[in-house]
Amino acid sequence: MPPKPTPWYARAFLGVDTGPGCWESPRKGPKGRPVIQLGAGRGHQLLSRMIYTLFYGPPKGWVLHRCDNVRCIKPSHLYDGTAAQNSKDMMDRGRGKGQFQHGNYPKRWLKP
Repeated sequence: MPPKPTPWYARAFLGVDTGPGCWESPRKGPKGRPVIQLGAGRGHQLLSRMIYTLFYGPPKGWVLHRCDNVRCIKPSHLYDGTAAQNSKDMMDRGRGKGQFQHGNYPKRWLKP
């Protein structure tokens, strides 16, 4: 009989330094975001979403990062949000592609 596969939650934290800062996963997926294989024929999922679900239950929307680190899987750094919140975070943190073409600068960059 073949060995029973290890559940995803037992593999999720392998190689992760669970210190006081971000818990960065060594796994790499699309755009640098960690993914995890759920099982034979079940595909893969973003690890941050799976960690959020494990600790807080299924998210109602998107799983966003307070720390702005896509590789972080620390539960306290993750929160349930919306696409609009994600876009606002992106703009506020200066990561929007072409966001400054029409004078749309973050307020912190403008001199009083």
